[in-house]
Amino acid sequence: MEDLLRLGVLGDEGFVTLLRRITDSREATCDACEVVRRAVEAKQVTSPQTASDPLLTKLYWDILNQWLIPPLMRTILKYSTESKSFSVSPEIEVSQKTSIEESDCKVLSHKASEGGGETQEHRHEPEHSTTQRKYEEITLVTKLCDLAVVISKTMLGAPMVSRNASEFGESPGNVNSKVQDTCEPLKRIFEGIAADFCVESQDVSSEEKRHKIKLLSLAFSSLVCDGWCAEVYSLQCAARQVVAAVLSTAEVWHDSDITASLFTLVIQPFVETSKMDESEVLQNLWDLLYSFYSEDGDGSVVERNSMGLVVLCFMSDLMPEGEIYKWINTDEKFWAILQYSLAHSDPFSRKRGRYILRKCVDQLSTGKYFSIYLPWPEGQKDYIMQLWSDFFLLLETLEEKQTHVVKPVLEKIDTLMNSCKEQVMHPSWAVVVLRRLLNQEGRTIKVWGTSKVLGLRLPHQVLEQGILSFITHHLLPALADYSLYSREPGQQGGDPSRIGSQIPTFLTSVVGVLDNLHQHKFMATLLDKLFDGQPWGGIPLFYLVRGVALLPPIPAWTFSQARKAVISLKACISTQEIGLRSASQCDFLRAILRHSCPSTTFLELCHLVSHLRRRESWQRGTTLWWAVLEGVKTHPESRRDRLCALQQAIAGQLTHNAHHNVLPHDVALGLCLLVEEGADGVEKVLAPLTVFLQDCHLRPYLDPSGRVWAVQLLTHMLEILCDSAPGTPGCLKQPLAGLSEGLDCLLQLFVSQCSSYSQPHHLEDLKLYLSLLKHCGGLEWSRAVVWRHYPEVVEVCRGLLEQQQPVAAALGVVVLEHLLEHYFPAAPPHHQDKAALLLSLHLGPLTQTRLLPGHQPSPAASRLLLETPCSCWHCVELLLMAKGTWWQGREAEKVEERVVKVLPDCVATAAHPTVTHVFRAATAMAPLLVKCGMWREVVEAMWTASFEFRKGCDLYRALIGSLTDLLFHRDAMACPDCHACVIKVSQELLRAGEGVQGIATHMAHSLSSSLVKAGMGDPGWFKMLAKEVLATLLMFGTVFRKQYRVVRDTLQFVGSCGDCYTGSTQREGDPNSDCWARAIVLRYLLTLRPDRAEDRVAAVAVVEGIKHQYAQTSALRRDFPNSQNHRYKTRLLQAFLVLVPLLNQDECEDCLAWLSEGLTCDHQQPSIRYLQEWGAALLAILHPDLHPTLLQHHLKGVEVRVGCVGSFLAALTHVACTSPDPKLVSAALTHTLTWCTAQHFNTRLYAQVSLRKIWQHCEEQQMEGVLQEFRAVPLCLLQRGNAARNTINMLSDFYFKVFHPVNHYTVQTIFHDLPRLSLLADDEWMSVEFLVSVAQEDQLPLYSPLPLHNPDAVLAAAAPAPWVVKAAGEEQQADEEVTCEVRNVQKKIVPQKMLVPEVTFLPHQAGWEGGRGGLIVVATLVDKAANLGGLCRTCEAFGVRELVVASRAVLHDQTFTSLALTAHRWLPITEVRREDLLPYLKARQGEGYTLIGAEQTAQSTSLEEFTFPEHTVVVLGNEKAGVSCEVLQVLQASVQIPQSGIVRSLNVHVSGALFIWEYTRQTLTRTPRGGGACGKR
Repeated sequence: MEDLLRLGVLGDEGFVTLLRRITDSREATCDACEVVRRAVEAKQVTSPQTASDPLLTKLYWDILNQWLIPPLMRTILKYSTESKSFSVSPEIEVSQKTSIEESDCKVLSHKASEGGGETQEHRHEPEHSTTQRKYEEITLVTKLCDLAVVISKTMLGAPMVSRNASEFGESPGNVNSKVQDTCEPLKRIFEGIAADFCVESQDVSSEEKRHKIKLLSLAFSSLVCDGWCAEVYSLQCAARQVVAAVLSTAEVWHDSDITASLFTLVIQPFVETSKMDESEVLQNLWDLLYSFYSEDGDGSVVERNSMGLVVLCFMSDLMPEGEIYKWINTDEKFWAILQYSLAHSDPFSRKRGRYILRKCVDQLSTGKYFSIYLPWPEGQKDYIMQLWSDFFLLLETLEEKQTHVVKPVLEKIDTLMNSCKEQVMHPSWAVVVLRRLLNQEGRTIKVWGTSKVLGLRLPHQVLEQGILSFITHHLLPALADYSLYSREPGQQGGDPSRIGSQIPTFLTSVVGVLDNLHQHKFMATLLDKLFDGQPWGGIPLFYLVRGVALLPPIPAWTFSQARKAVISLKACISTQEIGLRSASQCDFLRAILRHSCPSTTFLELCHLVSHLRRRESWQRGTTLWWAVLEGVKTHPESRRDRLCALQQAIAGQLTHNAHHNVLPHDVALGLCLLVEEGADGVEKVLAPLTVFLQDCHLRPYLDPSGRVWAVQLLTHMLEILCDSAPGTPGCLKQPLAGLSEGLDCLLQLFVSQCSSYSQPHHLEDLKLYLSLLKHCGGLEWSRAVVWRHYPEVVEVCRGLLEQQQPVAAALGVVVLEHLLEHYFPAAPPHHQDKAALLLSLHLGPLTQTRLLPGHQPSPAASRLLLETPCSCWHCVELLLMAKGTWWQGREAEKVEERVVKVLPDCVATAAHPTVTHVFRAATAMAPLLVKCGMWREVVEAMWTASFEFRKGCDLYRALIGSLTDLLFHRDAMACPDCHACVIKVSQELLRAGEGVQGIATHMAHSLSSSLVKAGMGDPGWFKMLAKEVLATLLMFGTVFRKQYRVVRDTLQFVGSCGDCYTGSTQREGDPNSDCWARAIVLRYLLTLRPDRAEDRVAAVAVVEGIKHQYAQTSALRRDFPNSQNHRYKTRLLQAFLVLVPLLNQDECEDCLAWLSEGLTCDHQQPSIRYLQEWGAALLAILHPDLHPTLLQHHLKGVEVRVGCVGSFLAALTHVACTSPDPKLVSAALTHTLTWCTAQHFNTRLYAQVSLRKIWQHCEEQQMEGVLQEFRAVPLCLLQRGNAARNTINMLSDFYFKVFHPVNHYTVQTIFHDLPRLSLLADDEWMSVEFLVSVAQEDQLPLYSPLPLHNPDAVLAAAAPAPWVVKAAGEEQQADEEVTCEVRNVQKKIVPQKMLVPEVTFLPHQAGWEGGRGGLIVVATLVDKAANLGGLCRTCEAFGVRELVVASRAVLHDQTFTSLALTAHRWLPITEVRREDLLPYLKARQGEGYTLIGAEQTAQSTSLEEFTFPEHTVVVLGNEKAGVSCEVLQVLQASVQIPQSGIVRSLNVHVSGALFIWEYTRQTLTRTPRGGGACGKR
């Protein structure tokens, strides 16, 4: 039609007829729209006066209103929930009605035939059908909008090139009716789009909603893209409505695709075509951007919408060059947002931030603009540009995870910090880099980065400009990562972690350069942030509090701040390991003493101290106690003032009008400190208390609150003074002895009132007084007073128990519990006899009841009901445990008879804390339980019940301790009926012990103690026990997880600090550690004596169990270094070496065969190999008759594995070098010489080493006969060459140089020196001191002939052999720092994609396929997945338009993905099978592509001479056959790669990469790609 119009053949009538036929006979489709658009444009070119032609005007009006607008409006309103409220204009309504009804009828009939609505249809259609439907819908809308604009412009006589609005005769004050009528349909479209945008229920997770936004955005973009609508006032107003609707609702859209559609297709086209609205839209966008962010109380940026940076990227591209910088130069919020984005958690946000900052740096470097955040001093432009280059290099490198890439760049931080010191760069940019460094994903890099930060030393000007805030708000949270504190290679056990040791130095350097004001402010903020409720882990908390405690004194912490901190600290440490808990409390207390402000009073200081756990921190006699005392002495308050404060507090609390605002434990601590300091004035302070106590028994009906406070004060004071650390001298007697009379009066009151106790609430008073009685026994004067009243208390107890009233009897049991624990063991004999009688008076509460007869339910009644069975069972426990000591067992049968009846039920139902006493009572009754046949029932009940308490580890372990004592009781071990249950429960306990530390330790202790006391018993039974339990305990212990290793290392450091930390002085090691279980059983093995036949039988049984367990640990394969199996084997072989002295020759011969099998079949880790070789040598040394047997095993082993020769020769060498027998040495030399000419190098090497060692031994022992017989041996010793050097190196190995198999056969070598020299993990090393300390000498006496220590220190000074270091599989040296000058570093390419989400363009729009090039790579003929994976990665990197493969199934191939990485996700990949390749190529050729083949042919062109067309298809050949002949015939050119070597071809991936790069190079040198926002991004 276009050609007919241009030739003048087709007139107006014919044109109208043809168009009407097209529009009347078919619906508006993409093809029809394209035909009509071209016809209208061609007609406008040939007949420019179309607007004045009524015939054409009528035609265009009908097309616009009847053919275009109805389907367009239906599509636009299709997804709107408010489409019913939207009305069509009256002019269009009539013309639309018929077509709409017909269309609706068709749709309805189609729905009816399909059996469902549109939504249901779309819900069930396949994914590719949905995608195709959406694509066709978008394409149609775009075509309709384009055609509507063309027809509207044609009707108004507008040329294809836009003119001013005045040419249409319309302006805001002059409305042209023709223009208004003509543009009304387009105006309605704009209004429909705006109405749809204003719908509030936008669900960004819905694909339909996303499609709707994209559809509306593309429709708007098509209407305004050429700027014509901006020249028509009514349309311009309608477009503004759309933009306003977008800006009003954009804040609630958090979806990147929606944001891209809105800004790329709505905002940007509108601003580019309507310059008069540009400033207003940009201001609205700026306001929208700021609405996405806010600031918290400390000035940090808080992000409300993640799309803020996308908006900022669009704005930076949208605004005129330099315009944005006029807005931001003094806008601090913009720079805060930008810096926030650079350290964002999202990588795309960080990339967008860098993109915007680069533009800012480029613009501000011109000198046209200024900002305090980007200063450009005169004459330093090159220097500053280099700084910013380093800054961007740091940020981009920190996106990487490879340590070799990141570490060299970290040196740039020093340059950056120096520029901040010189005030050339604002310190806030340094904070950005430091934040990114701390948030690095890789642990190694994060450790380096944290260490780098802690190594900075900055002046106060830099610190005050953001670094201090960075320390408190970012560095502290980053230091909460426990993995930062791992011990690094090269560090010794007991050393602090590198990060932990840097914290005190760093904090000291910070406060050291600050002035007094900033010091105080920083310290206050540090305390608030450290204890802001964050759940700190034990290790980070310890190191941070330690760092604060080591700071120089800065009196900045107020009492309220410190009190808040100590409460938070208590919450943090409640579940931490006791060692870490104690250390943190000690350091925090030191920090309080150092940094509390002078306004903190003495009582307030006591309040802070008393909040901490006394026995874990400030227990009397510890280092910290004396530190607190010293702090009190140096306190600004004088001693007189402190005495007055305490006196006033005591007097105030004991008056009738007391407000109870002083806690008794605070006053008690203050009194104890004053007593420790000296006696002067203390009696005067205690005068109010003394007077009150002396009168209390005379005024029993006064308000009890004062008396309660006084009792609590006395209790706390006595507890502090009496419960002291070992070796602490006693306190002064004189100041407190004056309280004896008052204490006597108080106890008189207690005795007189106790007999009348009959209500549940009396339990609190009773326990209060009993606690006082308990602590009175620590001081001589108070003990004398108490013991005078104890007989009266016994009678009171008897009276309560004899009462029929249940409450009184229950209270009597509580009193009896106290008496059995604190009085009866040291009481006169005639009083001791009353103990069992008193208990038998009230054994009813052994089982808990829910109701208290005669009393209503209440909290007091509930507490009494819970307390009574607990006290009663504690009484039973104490009485049974005293049997045979102070209690001779009278009335025992009566008590045990009543207890045994209810024991199984009570075990199953007891609650905490009663269950502990029930379990202990059951253990005490073990002989009776075995005798009456209830042992198994009780054991199984205890095991089941203990499982219910597994979450409370301390309680759980205590229960397991009682269970194992009962399980391995000597009576049970001697009863055959109990044996099966012992094995079964033991195995279940061992399985449970893998998850809870301490269970195996209790098992080992109970079992070893029972075996030592009662012996092994029946040999058959002991053999089974050794196989299933003892051997399992010898290898028990899982590999420490990383977190546990860090805890262990930190506890070692805490222990190395000595008495600096209270917790480290209370115990040595952790008895709950798994190694304790092994150590205790090993300690039992060391109790076995060679001179006792029973012990030798036991040793043989244990050895058989070791062999059995070794076979179960996959003994015939090599394990990874320090893996679980590796450790199991090492532990079993260590235990075997301990038992070797107890074996006779026949037993040793069997063991030699076992060890030889291991040397033959295993290719083991060094620790196992050493132990096997040493064991085999020891057996032959201790029993020389086994030497020929060792040689026989060697010869047999060689037939199985030649590699075992070295191990046998090593064992043989040790045997020969310790033997004085010339015959044995001669046989060893004869055997060794055979292997000096072996084929394998290692075999010859070991033979040379053995030969040299044995020959040296012969010379030292002067074995002349042997020397003469083998006089030719020196000629066989290599003196030169590589073999000689290797031989000498091996001889310098400790194993051949200093190790002696007999002299060094000690506990120290087996468990410490040899594991260390074989590079076994240090948590496997056991010192002799540790093995000795796991049990008392009277419990597990040492009888073994095996020495404990080595006779010399040569092994302790030796170093691991080089081959051991290599076999260990880990680098033992610390990472080397970069010491050279860093001039160049690796820098990965950072693709500038995804700065903003890319909109999927339509085929007819510019930029289709995301701006990729015009190159298609066809790899259909390529077979190998590795080549395809490499090609995929190369194609994506260089922006290839499409990669063609024979099958997309290759995308799931592991080889493909290992090379392609994630490139296949971002690259269009098409499947074209080989049989379809020729049609595909021809189709591409028809689309304008040039087909070339990468092949050497008779007519091929050199690659360097070939010029690639813009649209090119490169066909790659098969790896073997190349490009087939059939394919060559359709190619338009063949291109070959020039070569100068002998090989005639290259790998297909390499060839494809060369072609891709040459195409890219030529494309880049032709013309740069187009601009625009997307192009820039």
